[in-house]
Amino acid sequence: MKIGIDARMIDSSGIGTYIKNLIFWLPKISRDEYILFGSRSKLGKYNLPVIEADFSIYGLKEQMLFPNIIKRAKVDLFHATHYAIPIMYFGKMVVSVHDLIHLVYPEYLSSKPAYFYAKFMISSACHKAKKIITISENTKNDIIKYFNVEPSKIEITYPAVSDDFNFSPAKSEIMKKKYGEYILCVGAIRPHKNILRLLEAFNKLKKEKKIKHKLILIGKGKIPYIYDVRKKISDFLLVNEVLI
Repeated sequence: MKIGIDARMIDSSGIGTYIKNLIFWLPKISRDEYILFGSRSKLGKYNLPVIEADFSIYGLKEQMLFPNIIKRAKVDLFHATHYAIPIMYFGKMVVSVHDLIHLVYPEYLSSKPAYFYAKFMISSACHKAKKIITISENTKNDIIKYFNVEPSKIEITYPAVSDDFNFSPAKSEIMKKKYGEYILCVGAIRPHKNILRLLEAFNKLKKEKKIKHKLILIGKGKIPYIYDVRKKISDFLLVNEVLI
């Protein structure tokens, strides 16, 4: 089977990591043929055929040009790795819907039109796709709730842990010497990640349980939320205890 994968978001945070691991491992465990849609300069190192489709998600080119690009590639299956699908593509498709944050927490979107656009696109993706891939029971239930999708159409595939997180006693000792005991939080520093509540819990552990750990936050911060996080750290007098 010839499978085309939308890899345009290869440089994004969460979805980018998902795509990187997908296109690295799939050819190793499957005999299917894979081609990538995206930027040749960004995707060349993966040793898979790349069809140039270097235009942004949510844009006009995505809808005007992408359907024909996929059609000319003559793929048997197109994998949309995000809900921003080319609406006018009518070939067989699966779509990955990682979460419904834009609908569950619309206050984090920039405007009402952005909310309705997201809802329309996710709905279109869910109903056009032959199968929906998601990463949790929670998101599966959200998809059923918001879009009345048949549960059997949704497949849950839990993200695997990268080799980067394999336990290494030697590396562990290096980290302990550098930071002492620590709690690690990996993820974008954005409102829906609930970092402020994490700081409240960490502050409580420090004050009531007298833990010696530091808190390490790894991820890109979004303005103005990053300022709220830094203020909370300062208010709790945790400047030397939280590394961000």
